[in-house]
Amino acid sequence: MLASRDVNNYLAVKTDGKMKGKGIFGGNGLMKNPDRRIIYKAVAEFLSKGIPIEDTIYGCEDMSQFVTVRAVTGGAMFNGKYLGKAVRFYSAVSDMASSLDDDCLYNSINGNKVPKSSGCRPLMDMNRDRIPDDLDYGSYIFDARKLLMEVGYVGA
Repeated sequence: MLASRDVNNYLAVKTDGKMKGKGIFGGNGLMKNPDRRIIYKAVAEFLSKGIPIEDTIYGCEDMSQFVTVRAVTGGAMFNGKYLGKAVRFYSAVSDMASSLDDDCLYNSINGNKVPKSSGCRPLMDMNRDRIPDDLDYGSYIFDARKLLMEVGYVGA
């Protein structure tokens, strides 16, 4: 089976069950800006072994698989606090009482929103073994299902 989002991002499942991936499905090697790796792992596990997306995401106990890391020229701010030039964040369940502006990271120089940071919480000091109470599992599940559709899977 070949599941391809585009020419640079694909997952091939061989007849013996082994997988070969490129781009987002390429594994956990060194990455300049890791981005929610659990999504790609969940899709690969589903396509190659039939493991439900939810099982992979809820079953993951490694926080590093849920984070996005971004380099922000000039540094990033969250709720008025300077975070630094390299920021790590995860999707969090939003408190309805908070303002929408509180759920994003912003560039400290020009005030622009940091890409993909809506509904996030910074995680500058990460313990890989501790999953935050406000982790938004639903966000990761939604994006994994969306990726399934992007690679041509029907019925997700």
